[in-house]
Amino acid sequence: MGFQYYYLKIYDFLDTIFFVLRKKYNQVTFLHMYHHIGMVYIGLMTMKYAPVAQGVMVITLNCIVHSIMYFYYLLACINTDYKKSVWWKKYITQIQMVQFIISTIHFMVPILDPRCTYPMLASIIFVPQNVFIFYMFAKFYVKSYIKKNQ
Repeated sequence: MGFQYYYLKIYDFLDTIFFVLRKKYNQVTFLHMYHHIGMVYIGLMTMKYAPVAQGVMVITLNCIVHSIMYFYYLLACINTDYKKSVWWKKYITQIQMVQFIISTIHFMVPILDPRCTYPMLASIIFVPQNVFIFYMFAKFYVKSYIKKNQ
């Protein structure tokens, strides 16, 4: 499962290429680049140094979230009315933020429970990473959906 997920993270990075080709440079933000480059790097490191079941839940959750997100993109391509509907995007961002909270809690288990055999170093890297990503998504959420509506 590790290699497939790693390749999927590389594939996810293709949206950056599409943004550039469509000259949508405003969508190639620090958050976007950091998240996609970070996911490819973390996918590689997980495959190489911590390929155990602890990551399966996080991988599954991430794939579900991306399926929802790409379903929205598909609808937006088929019908431009969906693209104008901001409420979809708002909830997708909320789902992504919940994903980071669940992942953070999940990766805290090896730190808090000495019986857990998952590599401690991986958790020590993944917990702050998830907190930082959550922070950046929350900042984006506030800017895009809360302040914009005020």
